[in-house]
Amino acid sequence: MFHEARRSVSRDGHLEVDKAYYSAPPEYIGRRVWVRWDTRLVRVFNDRWKQIAIHSKAEPGRFRTDSAHIPAEKVTTVERGTDALMRQIAAIGPNSKAWSQLVIASRGVQGVRVLVGIKALADKYAHDELERACGTAVSHNACRLKTIRNLLKRPAPQEQLPLPFIDEHPLIRPLSDYSVDSLNAFRKERNQERRRRRVIHDTGRARGIATSTTKQRHRGLGKIFVNNSNNFDSVGCCRHLKFDFRKRSHRSSTTPNFWS
Repeated sequence: MFHEARRSVSRDGHLEVDKAYYSAPPEYIGRRVWVRWDTRLVRVFNDRWKQIAIHSKAEPGRFRTDSAHIPAEKVTTVERGTDALMRQIAAIGPNSKAWSQLVIASRGVQGVRVLVGIKALADKYAHDELERACGTAVSHNACRLKTIRNLLKRPAPQEQLPLPFIDEHPLIRPLSDYSVDSLNAFRKERNQERRRRRVIHDTGRARGIATSTTKQRHRGLGKIFVNNSNNFDSVGCCRHLKFDFRKRSHRSSTTPNFWS
């Protein structure tokens, strides 16, 4: 079972069947032809029912282009139509022109249909918005018309206004703090602070040495006197206590060892 209908050959030399695109001879651009297709093949006929092209069935969105329909040795109607579209798009702005050149360079004759779409978008959106979208697409090397549509739907980024500068603020130091006199005063205070810390450090070190020497002297004696009421007898004489450093206990000659 096959289908049959009339189709118009667009300026890019292709006609549409089930959302896929098939090439036709360049002399039929802008004319209507007969198309018969099934699940395998697509055949193109002129008004006399002479077959002028045949292609295998393509998926939606795909192109089938016969190299014989786009000769490279001469300028065809397709190429002349592309130049006219390029001039019209270049009138929109430099970004639109750069994007159209990128599309043709990357997609060839199949990009002509994309140029027709960008020209249609120029009638719906302001040129500034289209220029912004094309500039973003060129920076990301994006050649699809869907990308331009999505960029146009996004709100334009708001430009940040420059903040006013102020000369005086509690957090801003005056310029006099950065003078040579201020630098010398800062260095003088820093040196005084260093000397003060050095004196404190030397004093603490000397005290530590004196304390350590006193402890060593007491350890050398091997005897200490503890100021405690239990260390005095009824007459008021101080009992002679001995300290055993190994057993960590005191021994008294008159009382039992109460620290053991």
